[in-house]
Amino acid sequence: MVVETEGYLSLGKSVRYLEDPSGEISLEDLNNLRFSSRFEEHLSEIPNFGFTSSVYWFEFFLENPGSRRIDRFLELAYPLLDDVTVS
Repeated sequence: MVVETEGYLSLGKSVRYLEDPSGEISLEDLNNLRFSSRFEEHLSEIPNFGFTSSVYWFEFFLENPGSRRIDRFLELAYPLLDDVTVS
């Protein structure tokens, strides 16, 4: 995804996800590409997976084509999450 302007950006349809029902997949597993083919495209603007005990892994890519630095904040507008880790 190319971002040329500052402001609000919804990542909904740009996010790929992987459900991990057992919670056993590690970041190292993902970095070694063991699970990269299992990521699925998300088709709606706002991801909604309901109530579940599964771990969800998300990936998205941002690109700044300009030479000026653009700061971004990641907002997870869902207060019922138990834990969020960003790597």
